[in-house]
Amino acid sequence: MIKALVITPYEGLVEIVKEVAEEVDDFDIYIKQGNLEEGLAYAREAEEEGFDLIISRGGTSSLIEQHVKIPVVDIQEFGYDILRIMTMVKGFTGKAGIVGFPNITRGASTICNLLDIQVRTMTINHDLEVESKLQELKKDGFEVVIGDVITTEAAKRIGLNGILITSGKEAVLEALEDARRTHRLFSRLNNDLSFYKNILEKDERSIAVLNHDGEWLFQNQTWRSDFIHVDPKEIKEVESMIHQAKQENGEIKKSVLIEDDLWRFSAVTMKETIIFTAERLFNHRLTNSSFENLPFIEMVQEVPFIPISGHSESTQRVLKQIDQCKDIDEPVWIKSEEGNGKELIAQSIYLTRQEFENPFIVIHCHLISDDQLNQLIEEDFFQKVETSVYLRKVDALSLEAQRTLLSLVKQLQHTATGPKWILSSSPNIERLVDERKFDRDLYYQLARYVIEHPPLRERKEDIKNLIQLFISENHSRFGKQVVGVREDALELLIDYDWLGNVDELKQIIEQLVQESESYYIDLNHIQSILNRKRINGEDTVANDNGIKIEGTLEDIERKIIQKVLEEEDMNQSKAAERLGINRTTLWRKLK
Repeated sequence: MIKALVITPYEGLVEIVKEVAEEVDDFDIYIKQGNLEEGLAYAREAEEEGFDLIISRGGTSSLIEQHVKIPVVDIQEFGYDILRIMTMVKGFTGKAGIVGFPNITRGASTICNLLDIQVRTMTINHDLEVESKLQELKKDGFEVVIGDVITTEAAKRIGLNGILITSGKEAVLEALEDARRTHRLFSRLNNDLSFYKNILEKDERSIAVLNHDGEWLFQNQTWRSDFIHVDPKEIKEVESMIHQAKQENGEIKKSVLIEDDLWRFSAVTMKETIIFTAERLFNHRLTNSSFENLPFIEMVQEVPFIPISGHSESTQRVLKQIDQCKDIDEPVWIKSEEGNGKELIAQSIYLTRQEFENPFIVIHCHLISDDQLNQLIEEDFFQKVETSVYLRKVDALSLEAQRTLLSLVKQLQHTATGPKWILSSSPNIERLVDERKFDRDLYYQLARYVIEHPPLRERKEDIKNLIQLFISENHSRFGKQVVGVREDALELLIDYDWLGNVDELKQIIEQLVQESESYYIDLNHIQSILNRKRINGEDTVANDNGIKIEGTLEDIERKIIQKVLEEEDMNQSKAAERLGINRTTLWRKLK
């Protein structure tokens, strides 16, 4: 049974539809009388109430078709209907014209030509055009106007004779036949659509369709579940994808960090829509509870540009190597002592490669357990990532974890997916390889392009530059007026060994600026701070607990925290309690 609403623009058609409705048994017909906007209101109600289709005529039919999604069948002007009106018009002595929508004027114009009846035909596309057309006819001396309801009513208002083209029984029966064909076609299409929609709905991938007005046309079950608390199109990175997709063809991909989860979005433009798929690359909630106690992964959406400062030959060589990284996808291995800017070099490589559409991913190898590394691999995290992944302190991995990583690297070599590896280690990595404390095969698989940054004591030409940089950084921080270091004081800083490298220099300059009461840092002030360091044993080797007391204050703190963590079986909550700090502070100091 076809549930149909017939919207008639005039009363006479209601009676004809009622008569025809009694003669058919495959339609459940409802009738409403209303023209244009009134008819449209009825049509919208019918769509909400689940009607299969709508039947109307003339301008009302055209208007409804533009605003509803269910099929609209037009009661066409039958040849008999127009012929009856033309025969009637021949009895008038005055000039006659036809004003109406294309579905009326096309048939009328053809019959007038065949019968050689002189009738001017004027086609409109919007009801607002009727008034001006009628005024034009009146000005030209026309007395009779033929058309639909809106035309004839308007004609009477300005003093013209309006003759309504009515639909007969034949036209209504033909419309019902059209309705049957349309319903059969739409039923098949809807069945096909439901079949494919159900496949998409059950798909494990997150899939959604957006129109160019920014409205979601479809979101499958996975998408709705994944983004229950956030609308992706309101996220800056996805918003830029939408803008880009409107401007160009082809697939657009971008990795986006949403509420601590890393997502890979893909957008493809098809006609006036954008088809999105989203895949979770990493979800911290999927990992076991030890992840919350040991944050081993960091994803930075916006990496700040911090230039590497220094005029020494070795620093200039490092800068040149970083620039060359933009043209290579080979793994990059950074060798340098603690506190010497390895992470800054890694960030510079990421920025040089212009991977801004993806976050910078850092894995702290000294914090990750074997199980956590295995879990990342099992979740296909590395296979899905298409950006630089920085394995910080890779020499801290256990031998078992090294072998696991080697297996992954070999597997990814045979695929077109996977990250661009950046790794860092101490400068004595080859000695660890020789002593079998680091996997030889893994090292030679990943040390394809090596950047070796000498310690600060071997590139003393950089120290003056770094001092001025750190002084300027601390101006606004402490509100001091320090502008430089006196010459004899500078010589002392240059001659110092700097076992903690750049980090130690930065910490010393920060302390000097904070304590300074003049424009220039003098020799006595520097000697005082360096003597305090010696008295406190900060530049000696190790204390009774085996903790090496060298480097910056932050380095020493980190070593103490790492020692306590090891004693507490890597339980961060217990370690934080022993140290008298909260877990957030502990995590920050470990980064």
